[in-house]
Amino acid sequence: MARHGWLSLALAACAVAVAAVAQSGEGPSDPTGIWQIFDDQSGQQAAAIRIYPVGAAFNGRIVRVMQATDAARPCAPCKDDRHNQPLLGLEILRGLRPDGAGGWSGGTIVDPDTGNIYSATAKLDGGGGKLIVRGYLLISLLGRNQIWLREP
Repeated sequence: MARHGWLSLALAACAVAVAAVAQSGEGPSDPTGIWQIFDDQSGQQAAAIRIYPVGAAFNGRIVRVMQATDAARPCAPCKDDRHNQPLLGLEILRGLRPDGAGGWSGGTIVDPDTGNIYSATAKLDGGGGKLIVRGYLLISLLGRNQIWLREP
């Protein structure tokens, strides 16, 4: 009888923990939050992106740049509504939706250096501390991954 009491208590504790993570909006199953992105060549942190919900989808905006000169630099090569918008505040990720496989797909990501817009997918890894973002053309095989790290 006492054994069932401990089991019930443990299950209740797990349920409370899961509910707390779900309510916080940030956790291993949710991409919302601030993510550090890194320069492909130097490996140094280049910027921070805030991912936030927009309806059933997620978008991402640059909230910090590491080079002060980049903050006001316009996205001159961007060809859509982001043309000439400053990098700081630029919405680079749009329309990621849950894909039913534990990740997000159907979105787009813009490269502010070239203005190119790519299809995008994302998947959490490392207990929710890493986000694997894939940008690609036409099919996912024709793309590349970037690892973004969640800020505490």
